[in-house]
Amino acid sequence: MGLHPALSNQIQPRTAGNKATETEKVSVSVALAAFSFTAAQHQFSYENNAFTSQLGLFAAAEDWPLEFPTCGGGRQSPIDLSGVVPADLGPFRFRDYHRAPDEVTVSNNGQTSMVTFSTRKTPRVSGGGLPGLYVLDQLHFHWGSNPYRGSEHTLFGFRFPMEMHMVHFNSKFENFTEALASEEPTAVAVFGFFLEVSKDWIPIWDNLVRALSHVKEPDTEHPVNPPTPPSRWLPTGPSRFYRYYGSLTTPACDQVVVWTLFETPIPIGLRQWEQWNRLRTMAGTKLTNNIRPLQARNGRKILYDDCFHCFRDNKAKRKRKWRKKIVPIAGDSWPTWGPVQPTFPWDFESPTA
Repeated sequence: MGLHPALSNQIQPRTAGNKATETEKVSVSVALAAFSFTAAQHQFSYENNAFTSQLGLFAAAEDWPLEFPTCGGGRQSPIDLSGVVPADLGPFRFRDYHRAPDEVTVSNNGQTSMVTFSTRKTPRVSGGGLPGLYVLDQLHFHWGSNPYRGSEHTLFGFRFPMEMHMVHFNSKFENFTEALASEEPTAVAVFGFFLEVSKDWIPIWDNLVRALSHVKEPDTEHPVNPPTPPSRWLPTGPSRFYRYYGSLTTPACDQVVVWTLFETPIPIGLRQWEQWNRLRTMAGTKLTNNIRPLQARNGRKILYDDCFHCFRDNKAKRKRKWRKKIVPIAGDSWPTWGPVQPTFPWDFESPTA
């Protein structure tokens, strides 16, 4: 599926007049790969003011454009999700998200907690109005110092306690670095999920929370056991979602992202949420409030899919109730639905060998 007509004029593709030469492309690719790696290595801060440590000067969030010019571009993220345009983008199709990975690793890079997956078949997703097939690269989190403020995006001005980002790159690229180097506005697809704190203990987070207790210090990693499929951390029912074109929310703030933000929050226990606030930064401080300030919308449209397609018809919506069947896979579970049940906004393919 190509770009949605309502968003097609929001991005500027390369034309014959501004097309890079092959030599330029190689140079840009190498430079951006090195720059992106450098940007990921302790060179920025979320503090209001820049500060100095044994690692050198950190660029404060408000000063990122001085060190990373793209951070001052016209399609920056995050933004407030409001003033939306209704759209029917259709269901997502997740491939191998439910498969138990061979290995799952959580790491603390001093700026966030990141989860990576090692599996025979890399999870991929299409549909939902995405302009292609996208490959899961990693997921990570943003959170605050209290359970009332922690998401990067806001929903009609409301900020959730936490936000999870599933980062994908377009399958036409070999890897995430190549996708960034392309500078294409649809090279990366990030799925954003809001988390809400609950007084209850939420079992789906058990494996990850246990592993987090072993990565309190920066530049550490630990396996998540048993290995948990990414589908485990998706919302358990239909979710309306928002779509716009933007950027990465950390330097170099590359404007290459198709954003999808799901409206249904995912619950997490208060005690579980607290584990993220026990992580430490490279400067030895508590890793918290890793939230970029809201960016200017600059006239961008935000599409809103109300998930009408989550039900086969109005009659099904009125009469049928949700009945979830859990199928265990290597110590975990993933949801499937009978043929007469309403469907997810995403459809899982059956497990394959």
